[in-house]
Amino acid sequence: MKIFIRSNPDYIKSRRFMLLFLYGGIFENMKSFRKLSVILSAILISASLMTGCNGKDDSSSNSIVYYDSSSSSGAMLGDDSSSASVPDAAAQTVTEAAPPVNSVDGTIGDTLEQGGISVTLEDAAITVEKTADNTTLMYAVLNIKNTTEADIEVNRLSDFTISVDGKDAGMSAITSSTANSAAVQKLRDTDVEKLSGTAASGNSIKGYISFEVPENASEITVTYLPYKYSDTQENTLGYNFNFNKSDLK
Repeated sequence: MKIFIRSNPDYIKSRRFMLLFLYGGIFENMKSFRKLSVILSAILISASLMTGCNGKDDSSSNSIVYYDSSSSSGAMLGDDSSSASVPDAAAQTVTEAAPPVNSVDGTIGDTLEQGGISVTLEDAAITVEKTADNTTLMYAVLNIKNTTEADIEVNRLSDFTISVDGKDAGMSAITSSTANSAAVQKLRDTDVEKLSGTAASGNSIKGYISFEVPENASEITVTYLPYKYSDTQENTLGYNFNFNKSDLK
């Protein structure tokens, strides 16, 4: 097989021009490709950096701050909640008020005085002798006179405690809605109302408290603590009224 090459100078020049054009185009395309590669690489690197930064910002902005009042500090709860310390509700304890330093004792009809406050237990009675839950519903009527220079807030639920045979019966004894309903029915034809309100300086307040005790209870103690939850006075005064359940009608 024979190959013939034309020797025409114009043809050779034109062929050279075409080859140079093709090589130049390829070279330019290679340079453009390199530029494009560099640009794409830069974009990818920037995107990675931005993604990392945004991830950190999002984790902090979407976190929940839990405020622990017991330690006056905040705990950050992010996606990994296992690393955060969350207080256990069951571990929370309620501090009971310390027993009063100065206590005076009496019974039904007595007036106990100390610290500018005089308390009289005017009456105590049984409303229901035995309930379906084997408890007894009762009430007591007290008169509190305030001779201090400051007003005294009286709350029948928080300022009184009930003890049965020498043991605290707990808040459930005095917050019993069943006992309160029975007392309301018993006292509806009288002017005796719930013992809650303000005993202004130089004035008195009178009312009833109701409570529920075990049916087999013997000795009952009603204690008034005027400063049990006071923010300004120490809980140092206690007025104890003791009586036997069997003596009540």
